[in-house]
Amino acid sequence: MLRASIRPKDQSMKPAVHAAPRPRAAIYARFSTDLQNPRSAEDQARACREYAERQGWEVVEVYKDLAISGTTTARPGLNQLLADVEGGHFEIVVAEALDRVARDLGDTDAIYKRLTFADCALHTLSEGPIGMLHVGSLPGGAPFAVPGET
Repeated sequence: MLRASIRPKDQSMKPAVHAAPRPRAAIYARFSTDLQNPRSAEDQARACREYAERQGWEVVEVYKDLAISGTTTARPGLNQLLADVEGGHFEIVVAEALDRVARDLGDTDAIYKRLTFADCALHTLSEGPIGMLHVGSLPGGAPFAVPGET
């Protein structure tokens, strides 16, 4: 009588299964004046974190500018975020609204261009994924023309 020997499957023969890495996201929060509650930035960051988690993104950093106007780009949190995106630290930036990123359309456009040049997407809770039409630029960097203006 022949006996078949049954051996357990060799686990080392199975190919390793790795989950795809989750996209890395950074959060940007800002409030304008010292008359506002510092919790405003915390509330923005919390809402952005919840949004990122629903999207399946890993939040790797939170950048904040407290009591600094969005009419200037001289903001430590924003400048660190831009340096880190250019260093490849994350692929997505999440903010509460586009006006948290910048109040000036030219600044918004410049920030958007730096992000997209670094292959980084910008999402806001208010507007969703930000594209060229949100920031007023065309491919190649030309701004939209307004009829009758030069």
